[in-house]
Amino acid sequence: MRVLYNKKIWSFGKELSVDELLNKLNIEIRQVVVLADGKKMEKNDNISKEASVVIVENVRGG
Repeated sequence: MRVLYNKKIWSFGKELSVDELLNKLNIEIRQVVVLADGKKMEKNDNISKEASVVIVENVRGG
């Protein structure tokens, strides 16, 4: 799996859940949206080891 977040790229050679991935990267789920191959993923969804993942900051207007 290839992961892009904040102009950095990570690679993981195994399937991970969204929660496991964010824990490895020390990111809180409430702060981001996770897209795997263009599909929005939820906390317990599994991401395949072949996926391309983009993590986007969850921006809220005030």
